Amino acid sequence: MPRFAMSDDALDRIAWKRQDQYGRALWGLICPKCGDMHQESSPNHQLCPGCRMSRATRKALKSAVTTPSGYRAVPYGAVSQSDRKLCAPTKLVLEHRVIAARKIGRKLTSEEIVHHINGVKTDNRPENLCVMDNNEHLKLHAARRRDRRNNHAFHF
Repeated sequence: MPRFAMSDDALDRIAWKRQDQYGRALWGLICPKCGDMHQESSPNHQLCPGCRMSRATRKALKSAVTTPSGYRAVPYGAVSQSDRKLCAPTKLVLEHRVIAARKIGRKLTSEEIVHHINGVKTDNRPENLCVMDNNEHLKLHAARRRDRRNNHAFHF
């Protein structure tokens, strides 16, 4: 019985087969999605690493979670390669910080706060996000609390 059971379609994708320095088989395969040739240790891999990553990224995007504080967080693997330089490589990345960093074109410092203008923590549209330092953010919320107190006074 052959070690790898392959369909005729899979056989058409094999460009070459050779052994590495340790005697393991390496296969040159053609990706059915993008047409690029890639090297694998098994002929059963359907897609090249780039196309497999995009499938994993789509899966990771579906696994976005809401943190206990109400913000949307996505796995680091779901962040695009161009946006990874804008955030810290942690397990979960706060989505609004990545979007705000992309908007201003640089990585946010730890002292910078991303403020949601409409107050909805899951509304991460770029036009709803504003980057400010902690002092500005505290003053903004203090002014809003003051306004709310003054506007809710009883008028007879």
